[in-house]
Amino acid sequence: LGEMVLAHSASSSTGREGLPQHAGGGPYFLPGEAGHHPGWGSRLFDYSRTEVLRLLLATIAHFAEAYRLDGFRLDAASTVLYRHRCLGLSPAHFCGARYEAFFGASSDVDEGGLTFVMLANLLAKRALQPPLLTVAEESSGYPGLCAPTHAWGAGFDYRMAMGIPDLWGRELALAHAPADAPLPVCEIADELTRARCDERRLAYAECHDQSLVGDQALAFRLMGAAMYDGMSAGAPPSPAVARGVALHKVSRLLTYALAADAYLNFVGNEFGHPEWVELPTGDNGHSFHHARRRWFLADDPGLRYAQLLAFDRAMHAAEASLRWLSSPPPTRGDVCADHPAQQLCFCRAGALFAFNLRHDSSADAVTREPCLGRAPGPRAAAEGGGAPPAAPSPRVLLNSDSAEFG
Repeated sequence: LGEMVLAHSASSSTGREGLPQHAGGGPYFLPGEAGHHPGWGSRLFDYSRTEVLRLLLATIAHFAEAYRLDGFRLDAASTVLYRHRCLGLSPAHFCGARYEAFFGASSDVDEGGLTFVMLANLLAKRALQPPLLTVAEESSGYPGLCAPTHAWGAGFDYRMAMGIPDLWGRELALAHAPADAPLPVCEIADELTRARCDERRLAYAECHDQSLVGDQALAFRLMGAAMYDGMSAGAPPSPAVARGVALHKVSRLLTYALAADAYLNFVGNEFGHPEWVELPTGDNGHSFHHARRRWFLADDPGLRYAQLLAFDRAMHAAEASLRWLSSPPPTRGDVCADHPAQQLCFCRAGALFAFNLRHDSSADAVTREPCLGRAPGPRAAAEGGGAPPAAPSPRVLLNSDSAEFG
């Protein structure tokens, strides 16, 4: 899909790069300090102005029609929705909050921003042909984000599951925990199933920001400098590479199968690209050295990058066969998370997903109890009260420990 990133939460603070600047806000921006984002150094729109709505909506329509886009993702939607822009607020401000934090006089919701969001989704769904798929990057957990506009919701199709990349980056990185430390299986299950039943989530294992200069992709957090000299498929892997390759595969499949109504990957991360993306600027001498993805790494069968890419393709093939994205994701009560055994399993789309997270062994089969006890049994026979049919012999559709995947 061709998706446009809407940066309509803010604008450039210079007239040379953005819109005309006025000390009092002018026709586009909020006046005074309210019109400046202290963290970004950018200007903030006054969404209550008709001219602002016309400009932003016309931008969406133009790019959708000119470039035949399939949808858009609203970047930093919380900055649009709240007058406090979520600045200086801890996660506890919204976590477990009553609806007063989101609705009513004390909520600090920007009514103009909410109006813009609803109009943008109405434009995408009703005025443009074909309709656009819309996604929100929203951090507060705003209720009704994916409810239809006719029900007074914001109207998005998907909410980005922003907590999942933080989970993997925090729990899997070598710098954050000893390599032989057990993983918090129950916490992983909690985060991957943390969703409202009426919202669809766009799940992803790592954020695109991790691949930008100043941060690290998940593969590099897992393996560090070993990615430069330890990725030969013809030699035994070091402990760091063996652990990193295994967790790179497991984290993706767990995210895809357990948390996703749709799945997102930043280009190159599917094979564990080792380096960052850095566009030419004055700070780097206008260098193009890191303004690319090193595709040859995944094309070389002698490197483990090719094995990671093979697993990514097999993962998508398994979804195409089972079509698990078309069935609701499991809830937390549907997931068996066994911390002492470091095992996690659940059922979706008629298949059993079983994960072994132990660092020191590769289990051919997960503990059958209690995990397999959660699997649905064979359906009872049709009318007549006959005996239920015999359960078909299970077959392995995807095994991350297969030799072809490293």
